[in-house]
Amino acid sequence: MKVLVTGGAGFIGSHLVDKLLTLGFEVVVVDNLSTGKKKNINPRAKFYKTDIRSDALDEVFTQETPDTVFHLAAQTNIMTSIKNPKEDYSINVEGTLNLLKSSQELRVKRFIFSSTVAVYGEPRYFPTDERHPTNPINPYGENKLATEKYVESFAQKSEFEFTILRYANVYGPRQTRSSKAAVITIFLDKMKRGESVEIFGDGTQERDFVYVGDVVQATVSAMKKGSGEILNIGTGNGVNINELFGLLCQLCRYRKQPLYEDKRVEEIYKSIVNPERAREVLDWQAETTLKRGLELTTDGD
Repeated sequence: MKVLVTGGAGFIGSHLVDKLLTLGFEVVVVDNLSTGKKKNINPRAKFYKTDIRSDALDEVFTQETPDTVFHLAAQTNIMTSIKNPKEDYSINVEGTLNLLKSSQELRVKRFIFSSTVAVYGEPRYFPTDERHPTNPINPYGENKLATEKYVESFAQKSEFEFTILRYANVYGPRQTRSSKAAVITIFLDKMKRGESVEIFGDGTQERDFVYVGDVVQATVSAMKKGSGEILNIGTGNGVNINELFGLLCQLCRYRKQPLYEDKRVEEIYKSIVNPERAREVLDWQAETTLKRGLELTTDGD
């Protein structure tokens, strides 16, 4: 079976490509390398340096005729979405529409879309399940939510199967500072250089950190399960930033105290998702503890 992965040179996408190749799939990668890195691309995958907004995307689909599309290419930096909402919309909405059009015309059988828990906005209850109202507080979340609706709409008209996965804060090797959960990467970079680490706010804000290997496993499982579903992909557990800092200090033998800065106005205070539906539908659950995941991240980078 042939699969196409957009964003396959990026953080999560490159790990997904590696896994798919291990499982014996023929993999095509589409990435414009704006944030992805060529060194991340598995040499066994066929690579097209193509922007998902480009007309050249049709040529890739015509040439390769994939059975399944994994759509991970995106602008994921929340601050960038606030400073340049047009660019965020162009990539995350218009780019996905272009991809959906190609998928429709070439009769793709399954479309798996990597969305985000940012669509919930400031949650009303925890852990947040898929029935929670969607009320994003920044352009990134708004555009991801709009894209979810387009995926559902195209699927109805084109009769391809789809699964939407709302990722929590994904972390692991190959992560860059530009990604949504980059706090771990930023902390690690500064600790390794012996620089001071800044924490915005008082450090009590909580996040659901899920290891990239677990996320990849959920995404692969969506190839055969979860048709028409929207699923949270997280651990169901929250860790505050002070606790995260302490764990990284132990791993890196870092002894400096953090510098506390004013809270970012665009930051959600607490985000913990309920992954129970993913357990039921995908027969999946996150298995990597935060401590182990941080060890793998430190070793991998």
